[in-house]
Amino acid sequence: MPARHLRIQLATIGLQGMVRLAWQNRTGTRLRAYEICRPLLDGRRGIEIGGPSAIFARTGVLPLYPLFDQLDNCDFAGDTVWHGAAADGSEFTYDEERPPGRRFIRDATSLDGIEDASYDVVLASHTLEHIANPLRALAEWRRILGTEGHLVLVLPHLQNTFDHRRPVTAIEHIDADFAASTGEDDATHIEEFIELCDLQRVPDPLSREAFAQRTRDSVANRTLHHHVFDTDLGVRLLDRAGYQLLWVETALPFHIVLVARANGPEPDNGDFLAATAGWRRASVFRRDRAQPPRTRS
Repeated sequence: MPARHLRIQLATIGLQGMVRLAWQNRTGTRLRAYEICRPLLDGRRGIEIGGPSAIFARTGVLPLYPLFDQLDNCDFAGDTVWHGAAADGSEFTYDEERPPGRRFIRDATSLDGIEDASYDVVLASHTLEHIANPLRALAEWRRILGTEGHLVLVLPHLQNTFDHRRPVTAIEHIDADFAASTGEDDATHIEEFIELCDLQRVPDPLSREAFAQRTRDSVANRTLHHHVFDTDLGVRLLDRAGYQLLWVETALPFHIVLVARANGPEPDNGDFLAATAGWRRASVFRRDRAQPPRTRS
């Protein structure tokens, strides 16, 4: 791991957290979410929005890639800061022991050319925060999932990321973005991101000026975090989007993991929204344990 990444980890999760992560890596410890996901994903056809993602790899704490019979990919452009150049229709390599899937170059909120109910699973890790209209994206992901389709969503918890100085996005703001059909050219959060982002926690060593320039070019590069998440907001967002939550878990250094059914009976997420929800007590993030839940709206 690069020295800068080690310094960021030391500053965010401390030496004890780093030892815990090292032990997990050494022993191959998996998140409990894996046992929830395995029967839902085994032998299924999936698509990942963004990626490939280390958390889903064979050596990750949620090694879902080896479970799939086929996994395709969708990204917003053919050349990104995360994966470099790739063409629409090219191969998506996600696991050395699985045949590659197909890569789609599409916006996550408009998966044109992908038929309704054509996938069993959608994966998305550290992607939704880059999308200006999350509810629109989640609706589109539901569209391409079948009646037994599932979503595995991983979000960054602000506590241990460069977003920690920013306020958590209000669900009402996300509702308003959906109602207004907000597009990916939305500039609402650009100046806030530039001002409050903690550059000491950004993996790339950028000056404030270079960071500001990159952020203002976010329509092209999508590096802007439009929205800021804690676990409570992630739960509320999936509830608002009509998903039935099945599991919520947090993991160092900064992961919120949510597993949900996309379609089927009317969702009832009361147990996950409640003040007594088990994920609140079990969270690795102090904010989740200390902060009272927001009033349901």
